[in-house]
Amino acid sequence: MNQEDSKQGGTVIDERWFSVDQIAERLQVTEETVRRWLRSGELPGRNFGGRTGYRIREADVNAFLERVGPREEAPGQQMALAAV
Repeated sequence: MNQEDSKQGGTVIDERWFSVDQIAERLQVTEETVRRWLRSGELPGRNFGGRTGYRIREADVNAFLERVGPREEAPGQQMALAAV
């Protein structure tokens, strides 16, 4: 466990992580939109490189949704995301 993990309250194994395509599907946006949020820092995530690519912690997605608010056409996405 590195310092960043311990500050965030757990290890990679203890947390639920989502891929870019899972987030895009649940939020009804394109994968490129999710990647743009990641690159800008608007949505925190980690790039594990290679075929794995970006992964986003469930807590970070929920915090992002609280900050930006739900999309009108996709109410309750926070609940739906937890069901992935």
